[in-house]
Amino acid sequence: MSWYGTHPRYTKNEIVPLLPPATCKQCVYLFRTVIGSTPDSWYQQYETCPRCGIAQWKVLTQLNEQLLRISTSHRRHPPKPVAAPKTLRPQLSGNSGLKKWLDLYRSSNIDIRMRAAIALIARSDVPLTILLDILDTLAHRGLGASTEKVLLNRADVDLPCAMIARLDSPDQFIREVACNVLGRSGDSAATRHLLRMIDDPQMTVRRAAGFALSQLKDASAIPELKRQFAARRNDDTNVVWALQTAMQALGVSIDYDAK
Repeated sequence: MSWYGTHPRYTKNEIVPLLPPATCKQCVYLFRTVIGSTPDSWYQQYETCPRCGIAQWKVLTQLNEQLLRISTSHRRHPPKPVAAPKTLRPQLSGNSGLKKWLDLYRSSNIDIRMRAAIALIARSDVPLTILLDILDTLAHRGLGASTEKVLLNRADVDLPCAMIARLDSPDQFIREVACNVLGRSGDSAATRHLLRMIDDPQMTVRRAAGFALSQLKDASAIPELKRQFAARRNDDTNVVWALQTAMQALGVSIDYDAK
């Protein structure tokens, strides 16, 4: 059973009490929609959410059995998911300077490196290069959402170029984050790159590109947005919504009857 193009079948108040406490808002919406489907019908390629670290497929199986009394098999997906850290704010010792955490971040011990990364994310003076490295290497160890949140609020001159480069990442989550950050950057140089991401094979990336363009409000995007909107009338509803939002932000009237 597939969940593409469907609307939530459970309300937020109904589903939240059934989910792990650390569940992010994206997973809450996801489970409101996908209950009754099988993991093989999902667009995600991960067993564990890169934002909050919960085991999505395992939770889906449990909810299907609990709410609908149906069994859905687990999909094998190596490597074995790594649990998210229990906290994003470790207890700091007396010597909590930036250099200390940077030295610890270079450790070959993954546990030490994770603790250092968590501490660095929480600092306002962490170098952009370190944040980008955490995004590239530790996003799927539960640090994806927190790193993205920090990047969305950075104003580094080099940030747009770094995000444009990551639009070509083989990792769909990295591409999605890059779209989100470019939208927030306000840099119109990102417009043409975001327009090409509307053709990305992953729905989450296409959606992020559309909403990013709605934030940039670059009028040069109008012709391509019109073309994409006309060509994607049957795309996932999230993508269509994102494109509509981008066009409306630019003051473009939408002809819903046009074919």
